[in-house]
Amino acid sequence: MESDETGQNGTNSGLPPEGNDRRTQLAPKQVIALAALISGKTVTEAAVLANVSRSTLNRWISNHSAFKSALHEERSALREAAVTQIFAKMPEMLSKLFDTSINDESAELRIMAARVIVSLANVHYAPPKDGKNGDQPSIAELLELAGSPEGSPA
Repeated sequence: MESDETGQNGTNSGLPPEGNDRRTQLAPKQVIALAALISGKTVTEAAVLANVSRSTLNRWISNHSAFKSALHEERSALREAAVTQIFAKMPEMLSKLFDTSINDESAELRIMAARVIVSLANVHYAPPKDGKNGDQPSIAELLELAGSPEGSPA
C-alpha cells in the first residue's frame, strides 16, 4: 500500500510520517482501522470504517504483532506531540496563573491558582531523588519564564 492511501472520507490516513514504515506491513483494512483508532474513534467505529467485525479488530489489537506495534508507536508519538505542545505553552499558562494568584478579585480564584502553581512545582518539577535536575527547569527558571515579579508569593 502506498503511503498516501486515503481513508473513506478521501483524506490522508492521518498517521504521522513515523508510522509509514510500519504501515507497509499492514493490510489495507488494517491501515484504515489504525488511522481511525489513532484519530480517536472507538473500536466499533474503527471496525465499521475498515469494514471488519469488532472481534476482528480486537484480535488485531491483541494478537497481530505488526498492528499492535504500529498502534503502540502511533499512540506514543501522539502522546509525545501533546506533551511537547503543553510544554510550549507552559510559560504563558504559568504567567496567567501567577497573574490570577496575585491580582484576581476573587480570593477563591487566587487561592486556587496558587495551589496549582505549588502543585506543579512540587509534583512536576521537583528534582529527582539523586538531586540532579537534568533538562527540567528549576522553580526559579519557571518563575522567570512566567514573568513573576521577584518576591511575589506563589
